[in-house]
Amino acid sequence: MNFQQIRYLTIKKEGLLFFFDSSIDYPAARCLILNGLFPGFVLACQAIEKILKAAIFFESGFVNLRGWNNSEKHNPFLLKEELKKYRNYKLDKYNDFLKHLFSLYQKRYSNNPIVSKKGGSSDDLILFDEVYLKIAIKIPITKTAKKRTKLFVDLFDKNVNKYWNDGFWIRKRNRTLIEKGFEAKLKSLVGEL
Repeated sequence: MNFQQIRYLTIKKEGLLFFFDSSIDYPAARCLILNGLFPGFVLACQAIEKILKAAIFFESGFVNLRGWNNSEKHNPFLLKEELKKYRNYKLDKYNDFLKHLFSLYQKRYSNNPIVSKKGGSSDDLILFDEVYLKIAIKIPITKTAKKRTKLFVDLFDKNVNKYWNDGFWIRKRNRTLIEKGFEAKLKSLVGEL
């Protein structure tokens, strides 16, 4: 890497950390949801929250979320609205889903009001994949950085341990990745690993 790339990565470290953390939560959420376990929706909300924070950080240069109350910091709908101030990722059609996902996140605490009586479903998994992968495609991270990011390594690195591979859970019944051509779009962003 040259000096400019190193400087870019140093400045954008916080955004990269959010992106990395989201790429840990993404396959874990899919694994739990595919196995019928409710905590998967809590992780799904966290994965969307973290990738939105990464996008906000990269698009704005830096956003201080310290002034936000705790609930706002975790609300993917509000984070999506914050992102729109810097760049529109065209996620408005997912507003109801993002609000629903946050209500599932809030259900993890017994003292929180239940915003929605509706539980999570396989339809939510499809929407989760669409939102997450759309952001992953659009997030402005250099090709070099993406090649080293967990999401892309899990999907495309042939040297990853096949017995402990989050890529399996990313691909399993992922209609967005396979049927909508997102895998090819993601692959084109990084090339060969």
